[in-house]
Amino acid sequence: MFTSQYNSKSPRDIERHAQQIVNYCLNDYLNDISSIEKSYLSGNKGALGQLVENILFGYSSNSRKEADFKEAGVELKVTPLKKLKDN
Repeated sequence: MFTSQYNSKSPRDIERHAQQIVNYCLNDYLNDISSIEKSYLSGNKGALGQLVENILFGYSSNSRKEADFKEAGVELKVTPLKKLKDN
């Protein structure tokens, strides 16, 4: 679905890599969304960002204060999602 190779030292390549998931749902990348929903609903507001880190960029989440891509000077940010009520 997306290419897994990117240069973690290049801000442009990091952005190019991230652009691959624009207009996709995270569910498209997952086999079992239920564990993610449980994590998100249990108060882990960073769960979606952690999914992007793990699935798209292939690194484990951490609590370091430095940039996610230190050598590129890039911090990864994920816009939160809001589940809408069914009509």
